Amino acid sequence: MDAIAAFEVGITTVETCSILRADTERGAAVKAEALLRRVHARGELTGLRATGPDSPAALGIKHDLNDVMAEVERSDGI
Repeated sequence: MDAIAAFEVGITTVETCSILRADTERGAAVKAEALLRRVHARGELTGLRATGPDSPAALGIKHDLNDVMAEVERSDGI
């Protein structure tokens, strides 16, 4: 991986803030999805942001992660 990753996803909870970096849109999304599922399992509310050199791709990551959050909430009956 290069010194500066192309895509960055920030996941914030009341207690923590994690910044995940990857060279590809998919890499960033996969890392972020795994962390979102762990954070949700702990019952923490989350906020997220996604940035990258390709604005539509970064927006796509954010939409995909919002879908993941909705999926895990539905599976809990929320």
